[in-house]
Amino acid sequence: MRKILIIILITFIIFPANGIRHEIYSESKYSDEGIYNYFTKILKDYNSCLNMFLDENRKALNESKSLADKINLIVEENRLYLAKGVRSNVSVVLKPFVRLSEGTESLVENQRIFLDNIELVGNYSSYLKCRDSLLRMKIAFGEINSSVRDIEKIELYNGSSLLKFDVSEIKSTLADVYDLILFYESLLAKYELEEISKHGLEGIFVSVSDVNPFIYQNIIIHVYAVNVTPLFLNIGDERYSISGNVEMVYEFNKTGKHIIYAEGIKNGEIVKSNIVAVNVTKIPTYIILQSRTSAFLMENVAVNGYLLDYYNRPVFDNITVNVDGRILNFTQAFSLNVTRSSEGLVDITAIYPGNETYQSTMVRTSIFFSRFPVSITLQANRTEVSVNESVLFYGKVSANETIQLQIFVNSTEAGALNAVKDFNFTLRFPKSGKYRVAVYFPGDSMYREEWSNSAEILVKEETGLANFVWEKTGIKRTSFIKADFIGSMGIVILIVVAFVIFGIIARKIFRIQYKQETETVKTSKSEPAEIKHEEKTEIVIPKDIAKAYNLLFQTIIDRYKLKKSLTPREVVRELRNESFIDKLRFVTSIHEKVIYGKMSADEKEREKYFVYIEELMKDIRG
Repeated sequence: MRKILIIILITFIIFPANGIRHEIYSESKYSDEGIYNYFTKILKDYNSCLNMFLDENRKALNESKSLADKINLIVEENRLYLAKGVRSNVSVVLKPFVRLSEGTESLVENQRIFLDNIELVGNYSSYLKCRDSLLRMKIAFGEINSSVRDIEKIELYNGSSLLKFDVSEIKSTLADVYDLILFYESLLAKYELEEISKHGLEGIFVSVSDVNPFIYQNIIIHVYAVNVTPLFLNIGDERYSISGNVEMVYEFNKTGKHIIYAEGIKNGEIVKSNIVAVNVTKIPTYIILQSRTSAFLMENVAVNGYLLDYYNRPVFDNITVNVDGRILNFTQAFSLNVTRSSEGLVDITAIYPGNETYQSTMVRTSIFFSRFPVSITLQANRTEVSVNESVLFYGKVSANETIQLQIFVNSTEAGALNAVKDFNFTLRFPKSGKYRVAVYFPGDSMYREEWSNSAEILVKEETGLANFVWEKTGIKRTSFIKADFIGSMGIVILIVVAFVIFGIIARKIFRIQYKQETETVKTSKSEPAEIKHEEKTEIVIPKDIAKAYNLLFQTIIDRYKLKKSLTPREVVRELRNESFIDKLRFVTSIHEKVIYGKMSADEKEREKYFVYIEELMKDIRG
């Protein structure tokens, strides 16, 4: 399910109301302004829903359920962000808004029941439904009124400025709501008087504020009687003496189904009320688990957790924590350190089995321990040389211990060397052409594989005409210089011969150069995969976490033909079977931490984040 509402909430909560600002958390000034603005809008939405109630608009029910879904999602997401260490005053504001939500939904739901049955009130069953829904509307009104008073007491701050919710409008609306409930009551009272005078209407009736409460939760039980004297209220196996119409606050200390009904007397005969079945359940619980989702090998990661109930109260009971098969036992809260010496995931599961009062619960998380990234740079002291000349290559590697590097010339491995920090080597090129030299580290148990940049070398053939003539004719320079030609005819003949030889040689030079160019083209086709990749459009990764993730997100959407409306988590779920899923999970978690959680990533996380982004871009683009 896409949590669009929650994304909107977190946007308002984490960022100022006038727009999203990509700032480092430590540089941001604390402010409740976003929380205040967001919940002010929700307060107005509830006021609109109450106005729909006053208009007896059937759409009020859908509106109340929609608002309840929004509040419930905020509760769920707030719990998630608490687990990630994101603290704000959302928890404080949520409590009365949850009660406002529950009260409003009950109010409009029971109004609909009342209106659907009031015209059929001559039917005793419809009368009972009207009486029940009217009592529930009164209870819901009381809950709404109480929540609004608590909302009015909330104090938030924008810097040093106090922010308080303006509840004057909803208070005015509630006054009208109360008048409408009184009007409904007068309609029912009028019917009762008419029926009493006509048909001698009598009976005793029971209504309960919540038929699905938690154990130890307070509920309100109403007993209403017409021409019957109430005697007893029966709740399960318990019997209470009552007198007149009764409103009782009650809590159950056992789970399960409980039957409630009342008894009265009329003319010496016992009259029983309707029967209300109440299903009492255990109190829900939650384990809040806090930890990072990624780290480097041998790094200690703190994992903290605690057990809370539905009301955010601590539950002092046993928790079992499973860390990759190692079982640990704690009470209510726990704190431990996790590490790993080889690359992979550490799975952590915390389980609370529950008891007679509390429901069981479980939470899982994983921490990915990765090898350290390595960066390799390579340079050459010359980029153009002649055949058989040597080139000195030198570079740097970021590893803190000796690692073995492989030297590649085009697509062929040309040697290896051990390096730590700085390294150098020399290569001689016996043939002309273009060469690309790169260094490759295949990776080991501590460091990830990596390629260096490529150094391009152009090797030229010596093609000086004089040297070529002497080599092809076999005539030594000294012989030619010392020759004693007696007559001018000899000189002319020599010149003619030289021109003939020159023509032959020129043709051979053209053929040799053409052959060399062809070989160069063939050589360039056999260059390493990583070099060919560099000839494609270069991927420029922005050094901003949000922009880098947006680039990756768009690339994934285009490559896999996914909907642009997907959230980052849904993208992870869609690509869960891809080989690079662990990297994608990591960058998504950092993106959430910085953008939604407004927490700063440490230096190692940032370095790893951008390395993974670049690797993912290469994997996805192919």
